[in-house]
Amino acid sequence: MKQNKTNKTVAAPLGWLHGECVLRQAVLPTDARELSIADLKRVGVAGEMAAIIADSETTGNHHVVMLDDTVKFFEKAGTRFVTSRDSIKVRCVLKDRHDEMVLPAGTYQIGFQQEYDYLTQSLRNVRD
Repeated sequence: MKQNKTNKTVAAPLGWLHGECVLRQAVLPTDARELSIADLKRVGVAGEMAAIIADSETTGNHHVVMLDDTVKFFEKAGTRFVTSRDSIKVRCVLKDRHDEMVLPAGTYQIGFQQEYDYLTQSLRNVRD
């Protein structure tokens, strides 16, 4: 893992971690459907609009991508992608929960960390 001293972003071998979110560099499928602004769950953050990429089930401190003219979202078979020709800002609604992460321009698949539940002997998404 690497640590970026300017914004403390942790790059995992297969992607970037932001709480339970995992963002992996990806190639956008040619048949992915572009999501309109109405398709996205949105929230105001520090006077700007952001798209929720991971709901906070208990605290309301959602993981978000800050919206600007270059950020676009796509979906294929339940998998979401974010793309931008400029850097992509990822943060939480409450700034003190996780550091803001700035990803280089590109395309990223949005996923979630998983954990093993020994009682049910199954994998499940990490939840906030």
